[in-house]
Amino acid sequence: MFPPSNTATLQTLANGTTESTPLDGYQYVTLNALPSTDPGIIQIAGDQTCPTYTAASQAYYNSTTFLGLKTQLQPFYNKFEPLLSGYFTTSQIGFQSAYNIFDYINVGYVHNATIYNDVAWEDLYQLRTLADQQSFDLNYNASSPNASIGGMAIAGNVLSRLNQTVSQSDSTLKVTYFVGAYSPQMAFWGLMGLQNASVNFTGLPDYASASVFELRRPAGSTGFDDLSVRFGFRNGTNATSVVNYFPMFNYNSTDMPWTDFMTSMSAIGISSDASWCNICNSSLVFCTGSGKASTSSTSPASGSMPQSSSSSTSSSGLSNAAAGGIGAGVTIGVIAIIEGLIALWYFSSRKKTGRGSAEKVPSNQPSETGSA
Repeated sequence: MFPPSNTATLQTLANGTTESTPLDGYQYVTLNALPSTDPGIIQIAGDQTCPTYTAASQAYYNSTTFLGLKTQLQPFYNKFEPLLSGYFTTSQIGFQSAYNIFDYINVGYVHNATIYNDVAWEDLYQLRTLADQQSFDLNYNASSPNASIGGMAIAGNVLSRLNQTVSQSDSTLKVTYFVGAYSPQMAFWGLMGLQNASVNFTGLPDYASASVFELRRPAGSTGFDDLSVRFGFRNGTNATSVVNYFPMFNYNSTDMPWTDFMTSMSAIGISSDASWCNICNSSLVFCTGSGKASTSSTSPASGSMPQSSSSSTSSSGLSNAAAGGIGAGVTIGVIAIIEGLIALWYFSSRKKTGRGSAEKVPSNQPSETGSA
């Protein structure tokens, strides 16, 4: 996205003169915010308003493993009750609210002197690891594919966007980014087998972390032959945080050939809005009646893919000169998935009443935990 590009931003006006954007061609990024009723929203939040996913979540909360841990861990969570009172009901305090409690205490540890003084660092770390465990188990289970529907929707979307560059259906599309919550991203990690590349992918990402897919070609080459894709992850926004690269789908290299990547992503991805509606058994307006989702596929198993009719992305058209060389290859297309920055539609409808803050976990927890 740097340096500025007059070529990419140049426009010819009606009187024949040409103008570029301010700051010598600074490339402004278009931001699209969608309501939760828009079909495009499933591309980054496919686990929401999805009865099939809700049932899979409820099965987890009813499992003997979860119930055993809930009983075993209750004394640990009870000691935080004085700090949680007024924000969590008594029935919400426990392993069933592992993420919400960790999130509240973790933020308070930074901004609230009472929490900082009353919570030992070891206990904060324990809250984090328990939230890690529950969040991953809730969103990825190899024997319960429906738990990962949010990740499946992301997979289809990532493949579709990268293919727009491969097929050259959009010659200006160089960067696409999505902003959403951690739960579908963790499901996506599990589906890609990233937990086999690093055990850290079984834990929660730090706030505002970024998953990045780079479409690359060998240095010195042109065109769209010999393409590969690599996956990078930056955990949080600290100055010391860097993008680290990991092999996908147990491949033996971080650079995965495009054809192999396409095959693997197609196998785990939801191919269209209509497919998501059918898998989720959803009653959203765009899934039924006159609003029924299109049956056209956005990520078939092979070949080129048409652009989806709906979008939850923001993109910037960059000039070819702005696509810089990285490592042993040249990056010609990038997709970034950022956790927890500006998914306003996601959080605004999920704020707790009273003095509670916005929560990021699915609203399909057992009834005793209340609704998010």
